[in-house]
Amino acid sequence: MKHGLARVASLAALVTLAACGGGDKPVATQKSISAAGTPRGLPMTQPVSAEAASGLAGHRMQGRIDVWVQLDQHSLAQTRAALAQTTGIARKRALGAGREGREGHAEPAAIRSAMTAQRRSIQAQQASVGERLAALGAKELARVSVAHNAIAVTIDAAQLQAASALPGVVRVRPVRHYEMDLSETVPYVGAAAAQAAGTDGSGVKVAVLDSGIDYTHRNLGGAGTAAAYEAAWGTAVGDAAQTTRDGLFPTAKVVDGFDFVGEAWPSLGDRSEDEDPIDLQGHGTHVAGLAAAVGGNDEGIIGAAPEARLLPVRVLRADGSGSARTIADGVAWAVAHGARVVNLSLGGSGLAPALFRNGPLNRAVRDAANRGVLVVVAAGNDAATETAYRPTVPVLVVNASDAAAAPAPFTTWGDPVAVAAPGVDVVSTAPPGPTTRWPTGTDGYASMDGT
Repeated sequence: MKHGLARVASLAALVTLAACGGGDKPVATQKSISAAGTPRGLPMTQPVSAEAASGLAGHRMQGRIDVWVQLDQHSLAQTRAALAQTTGIARKRALGAGREGREGHAEPAAIRSAMTAQRRSIQAQQASVGERLAALGAKELARVSVAHNAIAVTIDAAQLQAASALPGVVRVRPVRHYEMDLSETVPYVGAAAAQAAGTDGSGVKVAVLDSGIDYTHRNLGGAGTAAAYEAAWGTAVGDAAQTTRDGLFPTAKVVDGFDFVGEAWPSLGDRSEDEDPIDLQGHGTHVAGLAAAVGGNDEGIIGAAPEARLLPVRVLRADGSGSARTIADGVAWAVAHGARVVNLSLGGSGLAPALFRNGPLNRAVRDAANRGVLVVVAAGNDAATETAYRPTVPVLVVNASDAAAAPAPFTTWGDPVAVAAPGVDVVSTAPPGPTTRWPTGTDGYASMDGT
């Protein structure tokens, strides 16, 4: 891609404007890389907090709740960063042992050996702590190890102190749940001029962490019919079509994706994961169209980066809500699958604080930024003038403006590291079949407001 770095930076700005819409407690060891590749001299664990349950301070909880159980061994990203600093070798995007970095050069054998050892150590620790949590009546929901070493569980609140006292546990904190902020902003933000100059998203992957994407839409590489959407989703919750790609996905535009929530959670069943990120709600499809829809349709819909490829990462349920657990998993997945821009069009009273605190979502975002990935977040729709995100959080915030270029009535406004884009009455792509947002379906396009 000609002038690759400059184009990615320009594309990122355009997409941002358009789409924001075992065993006992381990003793801390010292390890590093020797000439023979033997780990020594580098800390692979982190200090255990004097109050391992401080993340729950002030919370009066009863019944079963979802919590993150953070462990003291370094995550893979932390390990790689420490190895890079100790050896002077630049960090790679790939975290897997034996894989190649972005530049295509194989890692030194010592780095691969140390990463493999740490991965096995994390797996052993998680297995051990997982067994002890199960003995307390906890039901495991997920394990993460890339940006954050933690286990997500559902557990009776009465067992929280016991869980926090388990060997190897650093902290127990609640899993926060969020609702989406409408994140639709008009694609006319200078994108036409940029496209004419050759910055059209070619060769760049944009991850949309949202409710999924209708990859059957004609502006997103599909057939563009209600029948195609029904073939992808099925006719009712639980239809096998919702968990398989059925030959309809991926497309030339929507090249890969993943579903971290499933169709039944929470009201009809447990959370599940599958490889089909079809959109049952509509919001993610609208965002995807603003970011990268191809032109040539009656409505004139074209995305800011029409040649960019999309990665739908479904982290929001059909009711439009999700949790830090699924979002953090989604960010890590997107980075591992080559995203250069990650869009988080999400809101909720705990989202900004969660990004600031040293939790799983914060670490996932920081790891993405450290790998050169631009993470874009919505300012929110709270009609407030405030700083929602601390300047130290590596995200780009997007506010909404109206037709007069003034702050939209609903937008949160005031972050020092932010941009603004039109966000009132914006038309973009929408699933043609019935969704939770549009129960009677659409003609393939819909208008929405939001940041």
